[in-house]
Amino acid sequence: MAIALAAVILAAYLLTGGFGLHGKSSPDVLVRKGTYYSLPGGQFNAVAFLTSSSDTILGTVWDTWGINIYLMTPTEVVDLAKKGVVTGYSWTSGHVANLTETDLSIVVEPGSWDLVFLNTDNPSINPIYTNVTIVGFYTDVTLSPT
Repeated sequence: MAIALAAVILAAYLLTGGFGLHGKSSPDVLVRKGTYYSLPGGQFNAVAFLTSSSDTILGTVWDTWGINIYLMTPTEVVDLAKKGVVTGYSWTSGHVANLTETDLSIVVEPGSWDLVFLNTDNPSINPIYTNVTIVGFYTDVTLSPT
């Protein structure tokens, strides 16, 4: 019985290419095409993901008012949520002006990450009037093998 079970496991391992231990062959979708985020001034949305190899984030996004896009560690996202300011990041787009289309191509090292979309309008300057920006996705945002 044990020999038959071992043979089945070995056959499955060989037929599936080693249970995915040899790397990804297709991209993982982080954000689907056609998704929209509505972000009030000073607010953000973070897409958390984990990668075990060097990968590249690819995709095309746009916004209606103005955003910054960041690649952050989970700790940096927690700091942003607590303090309301960016204290660190691994990559940034810089300011993406309103109605701008941005093509992402970000190399990511193995680890836990967050892709962060931050509305840069500061509500503390004028708390009565802050701009809500819409972030949209023309293509899937994917994590692809490098």
